[in-house]
Amino acid sequence: MSLPSAYRQSLETGLDPHHQKGQIFKLTAPANEVSCVDFGSNDTLSLGCSTATRGEFLRELARNPDFTLGTGGSRLMGGTTGYISELERDLAHYYNADDGLILPSGYEGNVAIHATLPQRGDAIVHDSKIHASTRDGMRASKAHIIKPFAHNKPESLYDVLQEVKLLEPAIADGLSTVFVTIESIYSMDGDVAPMAEIVSHAKRALPKGNLILILDEAHSHGIVGPHGTGLACNLNLESKFAVRLHTYGKAVGAGGAIVLCDGLIKRYLVSYARNFMFTTAPSFTFYATIKAAVTVMSSEEGDSRRRKLQDRVYHFYDLLLRHPQWEHVRRSGILSVPTSEDFMKGDSFLVPIIPLITRPGHCLELETWLRDRGMHTHGVRYPVVPMAKERVRVMLHACNTEKDIEALVKSIMAWAEQYTHSLSQTTIKLRL
Repeated sequence: MSLPSAYRQSLETGLDPHHQKGQIFKLTAPANEVSCVDFGSNDTLSLGCSTATRGEFLRELARNPDFTLGTGGSRLMGGTTGYISELERDLAHYYNADDGLILPSGYEGNVAIHATLPQRGDAIVHDSKIHASTRDGMRASKAHIIKPFAHNKPESLYDVLQEVKLLEPAIADGLSTVFVTIESIYSMDGDVAPMAEIVSHAKRALPKGNLILILDEAHSHGIVGPHGTGLACNLNLESKFAVRLHTYGKAVGAGGAIVLCDGLIKRYLVSYARNFMFTTAPSFTFYATIKAAVTVMSSEEGDSRRRKLQDRVYHFYDLLLRHPQWEHVRRSGILSVPTSEDFMKGDSFLVPIIPLITRPGHCLELETWLRDRGMHTHGVRYPVVPMAKERVRVMLHACNTEKDIEALVKSIMAWAEQYTHSLSQTTIKLRL
């Protein structure tokens, strides 16, 4: 059946870049299928493509030779096997949590948390740069108030919480709850939340204790903490967060996610999280992949990869900041790397997310420049990031070699120097 002409025209207009200021998204292939070095995927520990994970997965299948491929129903309708229940208990114990609930993705986990847990009269206060999945969940929630606070600013959180108490007397009286939701590492800027300060300011603003802290560990899970257990565990703050979300599709190299919580919250999600209740449970191989990937991530192999990843991030910044033209490029404004400040401060842990902030209109050009030189990255524009902050997001990986990193820095600088040279010539002419 053909589409109605008016509707077809509406869709075509929506996809016409001349009519849209926003980014038109396209499906893209992974680095290995386009013969490029991977500087784009979230598989930062390179576990998804490793023989170690593949071997452990095959051994897990061999240990369970009689598994049923499909589940035949939702988790509520016969889809919760003993294998799944045991895996959720073991993973919760691993992350120092009371219980856990596995969902098909981190997106689904955030939607389930934020759409389901807040009750009527409650409030959600969130970091202004929180993930789209959290925003989608919040929009479906019963929360009476939803307010952002300035990104990674504990003082702003405190001020917003004070405002919320004025707006809702039941919150000021401790009769309704405030949910404060943050991420440990933010995916576009690669910056780390001041977690201890956020916890402290939230508790000080809500002395009656009507506070629930939620933490998304998507980009810290696997790369920081004891055996990759995340930033909260690294800081001994896991008990401060009633709900934590750990995803398995990024550094862990598998797929899916687990909501870490107590038994009561798990039971409530099972009964009321619609995107969990009304979907067929994933297959056995989905859960076996998670178990295999976590086994490798938590082993000496995982520790070795975390050390190697840190070495690669250090090498990138060392080469970039020591490049003879870097200061000239930075001053020109054609390119900036805000995360380099963490390197210069000597932070003990370096995030493998590196945003190359370009001048507006240039990020896709830099992405193409790098791809033409065999490097797979992703240009990111509005509405994913602010219009003035478009960028190429580089993700470093444990499997990247030192030569790969050197080629990357050389190519980035070669691209930037084209513009700094032309800018310098323009400046000379103006002075004359």
